[in-house]
Amino acid sequence: LLFAVPTSPLAQPWNVIVGNTLAGIIGVACAQWIPDLTTAFSVAVGFAIFLMMTTDSLHPPSGAVAITAVLGGAAIHKLGFYFIFYPVLLNSLLLLGFAVFFNRLIGRHYPVTAHLNERSKDPTPTQK
Repeated sequence: LLFAVPTSPLAQPWNVIVGNTLAGIIGVACAQWIPDLTTAFSVAVGFAIFLMMTTDSLHPPSGAVAITAVLGGAAIHKLGFYFIFYPVLLNSLLLLGFAVFFNRLIGRHYPVTAHLNERSKDPTPTQK
């Protein structure tokens, strides 16, 4: 997203950092507290999406972070909540840095200035 559609709201730094971090926290918690793997990764992805939606930090690849925390195997499970810092947070920061460099190199602006709290006055599809 950061390289292909850098103007997308889903590809902005807040979404990348907060979305991946929330997904990592939820994924690790589910891996530790829910013994059934299928249930654990299902709950992890669903709850991560819910939290990302409520914090305006939706970043679709973050679902894979939650799944990796659950299904990543012994090496990931051994990290526990450190998984959030390394590799999730470190890789998110590196990805953002490379995205800024790459997009500026080819003449695109990234990140895009956020327009917070600017909601359309138009009725939603269900209100029409």
